[in-house]
Amino acid sequence: DMEHLSIATILTPSPRSFPLEQQHQQQQPSIGSINKAEKGGEPVLGKLLLDFLQLFGQDFELGKEGLSVRGGGYRFKLKGNPTHPQASDPIVIEDPLDVMNNVGRSSYAIRDVQRCFTDAL
Repeated sequence: DMEHLSIATILTPSPRSFPLEQQHQQQQPSIGSINKAEKGGEPVLGKLLLDFLQLFGQDFELGKEGLSVRGGGYRFKLKGNPTHPQASDPIVIEDPLDVMNNVGRSSYAIRDVQRCFTDAL
């Protein structure tokens, strides 16, 4: 029953292994670990914004990497042996409840969005 599940329970990887996760989860630095320059113990929002724009505007490689929010968030490689089943989609964003569902598959203007992020830097 979904009403009784907490967010932590939903986002925590299941004890069973997903073949895709085992073969493609060559983890990059955690998305959740974007540098947080702090001033008086609080994140500096300008720094967080610039780090976000840098990560998704320049560092993230469309067509070569996918995104997952499970386990604190990470990037994973799409190409390899075997190739990720959705590697041909414009962007791969893993559904945390169903790793075989790509919630980003209809994001056809993602290259324009990425260019806007880069231009904002």
